[in-house]
Amino acid sequence: MRKTLLFCGLFTFAAFSLNSCDDDEENTPTEVKLTTEFVGRSGCLGSAFGSSVDDAVDSYDQAIIPYISYKYDTKSKEVELVMNNIVAACDADMKMNVNVNGDTLTLVPYLTNESIADCMCTFNLTSKIKGALAKAYYIKLHSQDPNERIIDLAKNTEGVIYLDE
Repeated sequence: MRKTLLFCGLFTFAAFSLNSCDDDEENTPTEVKLTTEFVGRSGCLGSAFGSSVDDAVDSYDQAIIPYISYKYDTKSKEVELVMNNIVAACDADMKMNVNVNGDTLTLVPYLTNESIADCMCTFNLTSKIKGALAKAYYIKLHSQDPNERIIDLAKNTEGVIYLDE
């Protein structure tokens, strides 16, 4: 009887020890590598300041407010980021890099050509973030940006962040 109890006790202890090792491996956090991809630039969405000097003066008080919209696909773990209402010369060819540093995403729009500002248009720039988890990320517009704009993908799978705040 003692041998049976001792055997059962050792067997239970060994099974518990092996199982707890497996649990430790499952609970070890894995680092997720985010990748980014520039999707594209819209065409000119309209004149930024009207078609004449008078229109520009009249529309000065009704400034176009740039904003970022986002949409998170929980299945593919992709976030589509759109920087809306970027004002540039009509013939500007623009792209947007998204630099990733931990939980911070820095959006960097830039020109890829020399442009002549004979007219000004508004554009949208779209990028995708792949491998995103449902958690909070911080958005910056350049590396020295003091503002912390937060998108919390665990709470909202889509939303808008206005850049004038």
